[in-house]
Amino acid sequence: MSGAEVSYHSTIGKPALAFNNTIKLGRYLGCVHPVASEVWSCILTRSTDDIVQAVSPTSVPSIPIEFNRYLFLPTVDGKELTAHPLWLLNNVKNGLSNPFTVPYLTGLNKEDGIEAILEDRTLGEFTDFLQITHLYMKSWITEYAFRHNYTMNREAIIEAIESFYTYWPDPSDVWNIRQRFIELITDTFYVQPISQSAHLHSESGSRTWMYVNSYNFSAQREALGILPSPLFPSWTGSCHECDLYLLFGFPFMPQHLLPPQLASVEWLQVDRNASQLFSSFIRQFVKYSDPNLPLDGSWSAHQPRAHWFLQFNYSSGQSLHSPGILKKDYRFEEVAFWNNYLPALVNYMTTTFPPEEGSVRNELTLFKGLFGICLIFGIILIVITLSLGYNVCTRDLQIIEENRTKENWKNTRRLTSPPFIERREEFERVSNF
Repeated sequence: MSGAEVSYHSTIGKPALAFNNTIKLGRYLGCVHPVASEVWSCILTRSTDDIVQAVSPTSVPSIPIEFNRYLFLPTVDGKELTAHPLWLLNNVKNGLSNPFTVPYLTGLNKEDGIEAILEDRTLGEFTDFLQITHLYMKSWITEYAFRHNYTMNREAIIEAIESFYTYWPDPSDVWNIRQRFIELITDTFYVQPISQSAHLHSESGSRTWMYVNSYNFSAQREALGILPSPLFPSWTGSCHECDLYLLFGFPFMPQHLLPPQLASVEWLQVDRNASQLFSSFIRQFVKYSDPNLPLDGSWSAHQPRAHWFLQFNYSSGQSLHSPGILKKDYRFEEVAFWNNYLPALVNYMTTTFPPEEGSVRNELTLFKGLFGICLIFGIILIVITLSLGYNVCTRDLQIIEENRTKENWKNTRRLTSPPFIERREEFERVSNF
C-alpha cells in the first residue's frame, strides 16, 4: 500500500513495534537467530520476493496486522531520518528541525482505493463486486479504527466516518454504495496523506507539484464504442496502478514484456498518447525539477495557501503540449475531515445524552440540588444537637468544679489575711526563744 511518507501505515514510529515486527518477519523467513542483530542480517540476505511472500495474507493466513506497514524507516540520500517524517515536517517552521528543501512531485489516482475491493476476491466470485453494503463498510471502518489505535472516542470516530461516507438516499443502491466505499478507501490512504505531505513540503520551502490521474481506460473505450476490457471494468475508474501503466509505457510494450495479467489487453492509440504525455512531464521533472512541458507553463507549484494540482485526464484528440487542467484544493472537505476534524475528535471529551432523556436529567439535577441542601441542614442540626447534649451531660461536673474553685479561693484568702500573718510571726519568735 502506497501513500506518502506521513501516512500512518507507511512508517513504524515506535522502536518496540519495529523490533517486534523484525523478529516476527525473521521467523517467517526462517531467521531463527537468538540475537536481534543476527536476525536483521539474515533478513537482508533474503530477496524481495521472499519478503513479499512472507508477509502475504494468502500464503500466511495468520499474518499479524502490523505488517500492513513498511518494515524500514524512509531514507533521504542514504541517511536515516532522525525522527518521524510528520514530526520533522511539522516542526520546520518553529526551528526544531532543519528544512530539507528538495523538489517534490507527488500524486495519486482518482480511484486508488479500488485495490481494497479487488484484493477481496470473495466479493467478485458471483456478484461482480456488488456485495459492498452498509454493514460491510461499517465493519471495515471499525477494523480501521482499531488498526489506527485510536485510544479515545473510538466509537465517536467510527460513527463520524460512517456518517460522512454512507450513501444515505437509497440503502439498496449497490453501485453508489460501492462508489462511496471506494472514495472512503482513497481518502483514507491516499488523498489525506498525499495532500498533507504536499502542503507540509511546500510550507517548508520545497517546490512541490501535485497531480491527480483521472485517465480511465474503460471510459476511453466506451467513448469509442468498444467494449471495455475485463481487466478494466467500467466501475473501476482510474485504478490503483493506472498511473504506473502510463508511466512505464505499457501501451507501447509487446505482449511478452507485459505482466501476464495484462498480456491480453488491446491497447488503443489514445492509451499510447496518454502514456506519452504522462511520462513526458515525469521526465521533465526528473531532468529539470519542473514538470511543465517545454512549450507550456500552466502547471503552478503547490503552495501553502493555494493548493494547486494538475488533473490529468487525456482524451482522444487532445493536444500533447499541455499535461492537463490546473485546479485548486483537491477534495478539501475530505482532507479537512481527516487532517483536522478526526484528530480534534480524538482529544475531545464531552458528556452526551439522548434528547428524550432531557426531562429525566433535569429531574435528577433538581433532586441532587435539594438533596445537597437537605444534607447541609442535617449536618448543622446534628452539630447543634450534639453541642446541647454535651452541655446537658456535663452540667453537674461543671457545678462541682465551680464549687471546688470557690472553696480553694476561700482557703487562699484566709491564709493570706493580716491577723493570720501576725499570729504566725509571734509563733515563730516564741519558737526561736
